[in-house]
Amino acid sequence: MTSARDLPGDGFDDHGPDDDLADVAPLLRARVRRPADVLLALVPVVGPEAGGPLTVWCLVLDADDAPLPFVVVIDDPPPAADAAFAADLATTLARVLDERALGGSVVVALVGRLGQRPDACARAWADVLGAAARATGVPLRAVAAIGPRGARVLRWW
Repeated sequence: MTSARDLPGDGFDDHGPDDDLADVAPLLRARVRRPADVLLALVPVVGPEAGGPLTVWCLVLDADDAPLPFVVVIDDPPPAADAAFAADLATTLARVLDERALGGSVVVALVGRLGQRPDACARAWADVLGAAARATGVPLRAVAAIGPRGARVLRWW
């Protein structure tokens, strides 16, 4: 399992929250071909959001495993893994892939606090997200958790 401890520096922007993403632009151009690449791409972009309430971040990769220049962020997801939410998300991501990244894939990150039992919650989310992706034909590359306790890749496909 890859963790944020494997990354150089603390992964946060020294100039304030999310106001200077130019510092991390080169990371978003790097290919995502192994679990550590997920954290290299997302941890610096997430920054201090990792300590906030739960959000779901989706990084879309093109057919060559390069991230597209945007991240889809869903505020206020259900606090616990939810199959209906995951199915809706997978349907939306299928549309994004069809329109923007044919042959691409998606990385989903659970960002922020994951409740009383974060490890069990993260595993449950990885399960429902994986099942929804399979059901809709969305190539899910990875599910990660980035929170106040650190960052790790939960599943890699």
